[in-house]
Amino acid sequence: MLVEPPHILQARALQGRPITLIGGTHLTSHHEALERALRVTVDWVPAAQYPHGGHVARHVTAETAVVILAIRWMGHAHMGLRDIARAQGVPCVMLPSGLNPSNVAWHLVEQVGHQLSGGERLEA
Repeated sequence: MLVEPPHILQARALQGRPITLIGGTHLTSHHEALERALRVTVDWVPAAQYPHGGHVARHVTAETAVVILAIRWMGHAHMGLRDIARAQGVPCVMLPSGLNPSNVAWHLVEQVGHQLSGGERLEA
């Protein structure tokens, strides 16, 4: 039996909700792994699709649970993108490293877990 890390289970508080991932190179295998592990719908905007970040605003709506900025693979537009998320009231995660589900879940829980669970830490 596979035992999943606590941060994966905690991040599943987002189950069924859409998240927006901005940056990196879209790979179907990574996209599917994130959706499967976190049980979310991922709207992935690859780095090559946003030269200045402004048009990304249409990917951040009131229904968006969280915006993840893969800052390792983006230019300096990430500050403006973070402001776009904040203006919509959407929590924003700065992801400085890999796109594997465990790493993404860990950063979600550490950076915005309290926002996603009404002020309490996310619990499994």
